[in-house]
Amino acid sequence: MSFDTRFDVYEFCSESLKKSLDQGRQFEEKMLEEQERLRNEKTSQDVEMEEQKADNKPQLTGKAARAQMKMDRVEKEDKRLYRPHGEGLDTGLY
Repeated sequence: MSFDTRFDVYEFCSESLKKSLDQGRQFEEKMLEEQERLRNEKTSQDVEMEEQKADNKPQLTGKAARAQMKMDRVEKEDKRLYRPHGEGLDTGLY
């Protein structure tokens, strides 16, 4: 069973308290919309950059393609293994 991270008792509040809480809720809603908009912009920019990188890379064949795939795999594994300081299981940041 999972629970929400926020405990909402808005429906049990008095009308005067609801009016004052509405201002905070509207502000929070605007902030969430702004964060979502920024996240979507970043995602679309990342996709465009990846497409540009893919377009700029020449298509390799044979030994060159296998060597490039191996290097890509090694780089990916290195990034996973050798994280920047402060990230990882020993710091509590997951």
